[in-house]
Amino acid sequence: MDESLVEKLKENELLLKDNLFITGCEPSYEDAYFFKLLLEAKYKPLQKDYPCVWAWYSLMILFEDEIIKEWLKKQGKENKKGENKKGQNKKEKNKTEQNKQEKKNKEKKEKKEDKKCEPFICDMPDNLDEKPEYKEKITEQKNKHKDETSNVFLEINPENEEQDLDALAKRIMKEIKRNGLKWGEKYEIKEHAFKLKKLIMGMNVGMDTSVQDIIDQLETWEEDIQSVDFALFNQC
Repeated sequence: MDESLVEKLKENELLLKDNLFITGCEPSYEDAYFFKLLLEAKYKPLQKDYPCVWAWYSLMILFEDEIIKEWLKKQGKENKKGENKKGQNKKEKNKTEQNKQEKKNKEKKEKKEDKKCEPFICDMPDNLDEKPEYKEKITEQKNKHKDETSNVFLEINPENEEQDLDALAKRIMKEIKRNGLKWGEKYEIKEHAFKLKKLIMGMNVGMDTSVQDIIDQLETWEEDIQSVDFALFNQC
């Protein structure tokens, strides 16, 4: 007996232990195909070797040949239907990919057309006297932002709990000065973890004033200040 047929017998013996037919409760192409193999090999399963296949075979021989052939034809139709569906899905997928690519190209083209940026100050040529429109642009931008300021509140943590925070606040307002910097007239002393105190100070700064430079300078006062953090930032 052909080895492939022996393997098929063993495989279907396992499947038929829990099923009436190879694929379940109803006959299918698999039953018709396997039955055809057995007939062509002129092999009738023995009950002692393959009891489940033997019972299945005894049932299959009760069906007329025309019915079994219909099961084979049915599978052929399903295969053809599956191939058609597969081809249709592939066609739809290609169409979808094409639409995506067209949309991408359209967006890219629109983006390129819309990318007409106004000249920035950093792009101004050296010969500004010959370009009065650039001078007007610079003046317009400067006037637009010159009055913009921000309210910034700093949280200043002293080096030790015995630090005189009132004296520290007055020293900061006196010694830390910048163009565009105006310290608030009032400050606040708050208690936090372990009854330690911290100093909250507010200031108003212009667009050209670096708050980070102010923080860096304060943190150089290592004998008086442990750390400085942002408490609040609010643009006017």
